[in-house]
Formats: sequence, C-alpha cells, structure tokens
Amino acid sequence: TIPEDDSNLVLRAARLLREKIAVRSGDASEFPEVPTEGERPCPGGKQVRFSGADIILEKRIPSQAGMGGGSSDAAAVLILLNELWDARLTRDELAELGAELGSDVPLFLSGFPVICRGRGEKLEAVSGGAGFPPLPLVIVKPPVGCSTPEVYRQCIPNGAADEQILRQMILDWSTGRIREMTSGLVNRLLEPACSVSPEIGKVFEMFRAVPDPCLGFSMTGSGSACFGICRDRAHAAEAAEFLEKYRFGTVFTAETHLSELVSCVGSRPEF
Repeated sequence: TIPEDDSNLVLRAARLLREKIAVRSGDASEFPEVPTEGERPCPGGKQVRFSGADIILEKRIPSQAGMGGGSSDAAAVLILLNELWDARLTRDELAELGAELGSDVPLFLSGFPVICRGRGEKLEAVSGGAGFPPLPLVIVKPPVGCSTPEVYRQCIPNGAADEQILRQMILDWSTGRIREMTSGLVNRLLEPACSVSPEIGKVFEMFRAVPDPCLGFSMTGSGSACFGICRDRAHAAEAAEFLEKYRFGTVFTAETHLSELVSCVGSRPEF
C-alpha cells in the first residue's frame, strides 16, 4: 500500500522543493495547492496532483528491504521537479534538501558510486571503475521487513577494521578484480538485522545451498533483502530458479550498471 500522508517521501520531496522555491523567490503563492490523489486511473501505482506537476508513483522496490526504494523515489522527484519547475537548484542544494528527507537520499542524487559517512549524508566520490562490468544479481526479499531505526540502534561498528575492508574493496573495484571484491562483502548491520528479523538467517542458508554458488552474497543495507552476485545473467537465472523452490519471500534478478554510469555521467563531482 502506498501511503498518502507525510510518510510518503515523494509527497514530502515535492513539498520541500516547493517551499525552497517559495522562500528563495519570496512568493509563497507560487505553488499554492496541497497535493491530492489524482483523478486519472493509474494501474499499479498512485497519482498525485500538484500545481505544476502530476506525479505517478509505481512501486517496484519492496519496502523495509534495505534497498532504498522510498529514498530513490524522493531523489527522482527532486531532480525532475527541479528541472520541470526550472528551479535551478545546484547539486549541493538538492543534497541538503535530500538529507532532510532521509540520510540516504543524497546518495541517489549523486549519480556516482560514493562512500557514505555520518548518517549517510556525507558523500565521498569514488574514483575509477570505468571498466568494471555490469554485475548480475539475484535478490531475495524474505516475507518480513526490518525496522531501520531498530537495526541501527543495535549496531556496534568497528571503525578501524571497517575502514580497512572498505579501502580494499575500493581498490578491487577500481582495478576490476571482481572475485576479490565479491568474496569480501561485509555488512555490520547483518547481526542486528538478524536479531530484528531472524528470517534473514534462513535466506543466508538458502544462498549457501545454491549448487553453483554465487561469487559472494550479503544483506543489502539494513535489510531484510539479501543479494548474491553472479558470473553472468544465466548464472543469476539458475540461482533464482533454485532459490524460488524454497517459496520463501520474493526472488528476482537485477543487474548493476556502474561502469555505464561512470562513463556516461561526466566529470566526477566534488562533495
């Protein structure tokens, strides 16, 4: 169910940008209408009508999965309405607005692979990786979700060790060493997430049982979804077919496009 109140990040993003424009222009009446559900039918999604924009939201990324579905939707709204309304906010200004909506919204505004620090709002662009191939993935979303605040409350970081792991992973990524990078996946949120949602442990057992093992697997974000990195699309399809036999949650495949992103976006941003 797509919420229609202030918990909907798409609505909040549009309102926030509208308020920013009004404050900057000194004209609070420029976008006066309150968003409401639209009149046109929208199969599989929700239409929201603003003064100056109709927003159709079709959710494909599951909620409480640790995959940033709501945050990426909010980032998309900020980018598109900034252009549609000719607001001309800079990348930094949009990132500031995004951080008000959620700690990981600035990540989806970056357009580049980044290291996120602080609450996730401090971004450090990662160099290299232009020759890194797309990575086929198989993803399992168990039938339960995870409360992000609760997972973070239980997390105990290990600063020095985590920094060393991070630097090694960046080196492997920038030099195209896929197997080394995928075999060293670490997520400090895994243990607390398993405490919040023990079903995640079952997903890991499922991945361990895949006959032709994934190159590496881990939990995404704060959970509850888990992913496996595969050699190619055929490998991902075979792994997905095996995992679906468990009838535990939702299984689907995807593919990263980091090398395409790095080569097409342009010059590396400064944060």
